[in-house]
Amino acid sequence: MSDSFHNEEDPDHIDKKTLVARRVARLILSNTEANSTIITRAKLTNTIRDACQAENTGSVKFEQVFQELNVIFSDIYGFKLLGLQPKSNKDKKPGKNSSSGNDHVAGAQAMGFVDLKSKAQSFILINALPSPPPRYGNFLLSQCTKPYSERIINEEYMGHDMSIASENTLDSKLSTDLLLVLQGLTSVVIAVVLFSSNNILQQELEQHLAKFGIPTDGLRIPIVDLTFEELIKLLDRKEYIVRIEERSKDGNQETVSYRIGRRTQVEFDKDSLLAMCQELMGLDPAQSSQIQESIELAVGDAYTVV
Repeated sequence: MSDSFHNEEDPDHIDKKTLVARRVARLILSNTEANSTIITRAKLTNTIRDACQAENTGSVKFEQVFQELNVIFSDIYGFKLLGLQPKSNKDKKPGKNSSSGNDHVAGAQAMGFVDLKSKAQSFILINALPSPPPRYGNFLLSQCTKPYSERIINEEYMGHDMSIASENTLDSKLSTDLLLVLQGLTSVVIAVVLFSSNNILQQELEQHLAKFGIPTDGLRIPIVDLTFEELIKLLDRKEYIVRIEERSKDGNQETVSYRIGRRTQVEFDKDSLLAMCQELMGLDPAQSSQIQESIELAVGDAYTVV
């Protein structure tokens, strides 16, 4: 049995790293629920320091608390605190010194994502539970989407109409609908960026999203109540995508483009992309294996780290 459950009835015998890790875990979960943002090492270090003071434990090493955090997250929640790799030089803003002291890595062979664990400078909390069986997964999906689809009448969302309310409260319906639509919009944006060889101009992104009926002219997107610009800023802040701004040498013209961010690399890997294509195109396993190489070519360097 893990330390996080050892002698719970007697706090005096709980290891100090466990006391600190429990408090830090609560703060991380609260932050993730509220913001769903990437956690910097500096912020995590400060949180650990504050927890040590609150628990009166004295100093506890960062690595020890990190390891205990993952014991707690894994045993209780099925989560994992994962150490992210530094941003690619391609994702850094022009004009800044992009040298990290590891320039020799640029000549190395491209690699897939690697968990840097406690050595990382930024972290993300992810779901580490195995995927449910396909039939059960489809059941869960249908239970989530059915109430939403029932509120689309004549191609118009009627979720705000109390006259069609079911056993769910209006608040729960709207919050569920908002989450579903935001997930759908995020998936569409990520897919468009990926299949543009992981490098798309903002004008091109706007054109593609307009084909899906997403307003890009300043009008607010129904249900999520965001404009196109607000949606893109949200996805950029959460690092699902990365905004790249470049100016011409004379400084008169600015070009804005997008690549996928580190969160997408972690939460929506190649296997997830292939599964999405398989589902949307109705492919059997044999057909999926045949298009795998084409998909890898289409997404460019999206899933490589140099």
